[in-house]
Parts: sequence; structure tokens; C-alpha cells
Amino acid sequence: MRLMGVGLKALNLFCSLMDWSKVVNVHSAVKGVYDLVIRKASREEIEKTREAENVTVGFSLMYGVITLIGQKTSKVLDNAVKSTFCHVCISMKSKMGTAEFDQWYSKHKE
Repeated sequence: MRLMGVGLKALNLFCSLMDWSKVVNVHSAVKGVYDLVIRKASREEIEKTREAENVTVGFSLMYGVITLIGQKTSKVLDNAVKSTFCHVCISMKSKMGTAEFDQWYSKHKE
């Protein structure tokens, strides 16, 4: 729908005309099934191996894709995307040393 230049409201209207659920309901259903499948795959797997793929720009690592794959079943158990760039960190750098920054940083750091 985005390719046709319409937003969420038009997408929900289209889904209702096609007798489909709203996008939010579809997302929660897909997420529930995904979580169930991941839990089942992790129960089947005893030994685990890690496989990481890096996307580099120049010579510095900017993004990392980490995938946890079962050694015996070869099923994907978990995945994560990590980035060294954070736009919010850069914008909050000017407020360093203030109470607002300290409160934000305590919630933001990993």
C-alpha cells in the first residue's frame, strides 16, 4: 500500500473491504506464531552455535546481524541487529551533564 501512496488508514480500509483483520491484529498474530515457533525450535536444540554476519562501510563496522542457529537441527533460534550509530545519542550529546541527560542515559544504555 505504501508503494501506492496511501497510509495506514487506507490500508485498514482496504483490509476491512477484503474482510481481513486490521494490520495491528495481523502483526500481533504473526508475532505470536513467531514466538511459538522459536520456543519450539529452542526446545529441540541442545547444542547451539553462533553465526555472525557483518555489514561494513569502509573499514569500520557499522551494523552487525547476529543469528543463533541450532547445530543439530539448523533452525534459527534467535536473531538480532546491532548498530554502532545512534541518532538519539548524538542529539543528546549537547545535554551531557544535565539531569535530563542522566535520566535518559540510565534508560538508554545497554
